[in-house]
Amino acid sequence: MGFEDIDVNVTQHNLIFGELQEKDSFNFSKKVEVAARNSGFAFDEYEGGYEGFYQEYTDFFASRRRFSYTPMIWCRGTKAAG
Repeated sequence: MGFEDIDVNVTQHNLIFGELQEKDSFNFSKKVEVAARNSGFAFDEYEGGYEGFYQEYTDFFASRRRFSYTPMIWCRGTKAAG
């Protein structure tokens, strides 16, 4: 692709483990609700359909044994003109 002076940075965006904070519970629940409802997926493979899926998610996310990690990766470089 012709890029030079490439710089890469990797860091955590979200790191959630142990006791769940209310703000994380609310924010992630809303993300899952909106994404799942707008995905176009019928959830036929889940017993109970969407509700079964959402219950599985809430059970997992409420567990103190849960570990959720969202990396943030960004890159930049320069490209010679021409």
